Amino acid sequence: MAQEAPDDLALVRGIPLEEEPGLGALTLPGFLREVADRFGPREALVEHLPDGLREDWTYTELWDRSLAVARALRACGAGKDSRIGILMTNRLEWVSSCFGVALAGGTVVGLSTFSTADELDHLLRFSSVSILLFERK
Repeated sequence: MAQEAPDDLALVRGIPLEEEPGLGALTLPGFLREVADRFGPREALVEHLPDGLREDWTYTELWDRSLAVARALRACGAGKDSRIGILMTNRLEWVSSCFGVALAGGTVVGLSTFSTADELDHLLRFSSVSILLFERK
């Protein structure tokens, strides 16, 4: 079974999904929790790295990493209705960031790594992003 979010991070755990009218496990956190519980040790994601190596995460690892992102976002003040930008190439961390934002109660603002500096400036200002998750080059 996937790791339970501690009670002191209630927004990370969120309200009981059965109390969310019409949604249940159709939320991103609910979906991830369901598949992590069901398929825990199975391979969930695979990334082929430029050096020829391969990195893979199980469903349990994806849940745990997403929960870690959610905790970090909550520590930064993110919560319900926060807009959180993700500026990353296609990588495993993009997926855990996306689920982590949802677990923290925020809304993902996906940003393209192909955007120019001016385009990013415009997108960040007009989308009201309060936190930006990005990869180092």
